[in-house]
Formats: sequence, structure tokens, C-alpha cells
Amino acid sequence: MKIKCLVVDDEPLGLDLIASYVEKIDNLELVARCSDSMQAWALLQTETIDLIFLDIHMPGVNGIQFLESLKKPPAIIFITADPDYALESFKFDALDYLLKPITFDRFLRASDKAFRIIISEKRMNAEEGGPQEKDFFFVKSDKKWIRIESSQLDWVEAMKDYVVFNQGKQQWIVHSTLKAMEEKIADKGFTRIHRSYLVNLKKVSEIGLNSLYIGETEIPIGSNYKGDIDKFVEKNRLT
Repeated sequence: MKIKCLVVDDEPLGLDLIASYVEKIDNLELVARCSDSMQAWALLQTETIDLIFLDIHMPGVNGIQFLESLKKPPAIIFITADPDYALESFKFDALDYLLKPITFDRFLRASDKAFRIIISEKRMNAEEGGPQEKDFFFVKSDKKWIRIESSQLDWVEAMKDYVVFNQGKQQWIVHSTLKAMEEKIADKGFTRIHRSYLVNLKKVSEIGLNSLYIGETEIPIGSNYKGDIDKFVEKNRLT
């Protein structure tokens, strides 16, 4: 089984190099190469792409802006000469971040990881009868990619320049913002109840006037979010 790839880079030499790397790997299929974001956007309207090798610094619409324009982007591996965008790449669940100049060995390791993740998702979809809404996501914590099941996660808490994912007694600390996380997981049953907290509403056991409980943990409800919690209770109350 092969995964379909697109390479996007405004530098001809960089474009040729990454395209040549893709063609050397049996489980990758190079569908096209694009020298700017608009070419890539047009191609995605007609082609099914599993993985994009994407440069960030490009004239006009850069790689980050291009991704923000896509409702359901394919899997992404960033290729760039700039290390400063590594943190921002996490917002897009990038599978890897390759710094130029990119050796074939480093490219091969990133591609192998991407292949395993993408093929695993394809097999799961096939077993379940078609594409399903993902109930998991990956976060990078302590230099490792951690798979978190959305339904099992209890709450996410802001902590200065980090967020803490809480699941039972387990915690994972991620360099990001709560706003960025809210945009990613709001459709997975998580609701902002305070400027510092996102909670899994399915895990809420008690709700008081100014706080709620998940297990034995009390979490404050901010005044700006109390209306949303009241609506949640009203919608699900029996008496």
C-alpha cells in the first residue's frame, strides 16, 4: 500500500531534492510538486492527498497561512530552514518538522513514521465501514508524541506558556496555549468553562454555583462561561 504525497516548496533545488527522496521510497507515491501555495490549493480540489511535505517560507501565501485556509488538511511534514516555527507547527498536528538541509536518512525516518500513522488510520476507517470522526489526537510532550483518546481525557489546564492535559492521575505538559487547544478539540466534547480550563463535559460528575467536579477535582467556572454551563444543565436535566 502506498500513500499519496505532495511536495510544496518555492525553491527549485529544495523541491527537486524532496521529490527525489519521495521517489526513492517504495511506500510513497509522488502525485505532484508545487512551487507555491496557490498551486497546491488548486491541486487539492481535484486530487486526494495523504501527506504534504510543506515549506513554510514562500512568497505570497506562506505554508502556515495555506494550512489555515484548509478545512481538513492532509497529514503534514514541514520542511523549512527556520527553526522558529516548530512550536506553531504543533497547532496543525504536524507529524514532523524537518530542518534544511535535509538528509535522506532524516527524511526516511519522518516518512516511515508518517506512513505508519496514515496507514493505521486508513485500516481503522476500512474496518469501521468508512471515514470516522477521529476520537484521538497526538501531542508532543517530553520529546515524545503521546496519543490521547479524546473520550478518556478529563480536562486541559493553562499554565503560563504551557497547557496540561489531565487524564486520571496522568498528566502531559505541552508547549502551547489554551486558545489553540480549544480550537482543536472543541468539536470533541470539550468546553471552555474558565479562562484557564477546558473540560470534557462527559466527565463532569457535579455542578455547583461557581465550580464543577470531575471525579474529586473541583474546577472553577468563570463568570463569563456560567451561561454555557447553565444551558448544558438545562438541556440534560430530567426534573
